[in-house]
Amino acid sequence: MDGVYARWEESGRIGEPLDYATDEELEILARKAEAVGGVVSRGDINQVMLRAAYGAVKWKEEEEE
Repeated sequence: MDGVYARWEESGRIGEPLDYATDEELEILARKAEAVGGVVSRGDINQVMLRAAYGAVKWKEEEEE
C-alpha cells in the first residue's frame, strides 16, 4: 500500500490516497474491508488503507474511548 501513498504524495496530495490505488490494490483493500466487516463509507475504507500501510491508525470508535 506504500505505492498508493507515494503516488498521492507525488501528486501534491490532491484528492484522497484511495484515488491513486490500482485495481489490484483496490481488490486487496476490498478483501481487508470484508474481513473487518461493517465498512460502509469511503472514510472507513481510507482507515483500512491507513492501517494496511502504517498499522497504527485508530478507528473512529477507538478515538472516542
